[in-house]
Amino acid sequence: MVELYNELCTEYPIVSIEDPFDKEDWEHIKNFSGLGICQVVGDDLLMSNPKRIERAIQENTCNALLLKINQIRTVTEAIEVAKMAKDAHCGVMISQWSGETEDTFIADLSVVLAIGQIKAGAPCRGERLAKYNQDRERESIFIVYILKTYKHQ
Repeated sequence: MVELYNELCTEYPIVSIEDPFDKEDWEHIKNFSGLGICQVVGDDLLMSNPKRIERAIQENTCNALLLKINQIRTVTEAIEVAKMAKDAHCGVMISQWSGETEDTFIADLSVVLAIGQIKAGAPCRGERLAKYNQDRERESIFIVYILKTYKHQ
């Protein structure tokens, strides 16, 4: 499978693969991630579990984690896990979950934590559009702020 993924990422513009192998197949995920050909996101592998994330960081198993607020106990723990990953130069992708509402908390949290990736699904339902619209609104605010700050330096 590692060879197949390598071929696919070489032949097509694939930039990210989530859970390329079984959630307990740490060895193959590490081997694939070590090739450095795309972002390898740990979802089922890590389950937003701080101990599993710490292990993945120590063993260089994957180079990004999927942060699901519903799988972690508190917002504080979510912030700590995101910081742990970022300190280890791992990407962080925040995700909604099934049964999600139109609340935009994860979009706001992604901005506050400077998480550049959000996984909310296809923009075809209200709860998903709410998050993408919130991201667009925040983007327009921050771009203006960054440009103003840059011009005055």
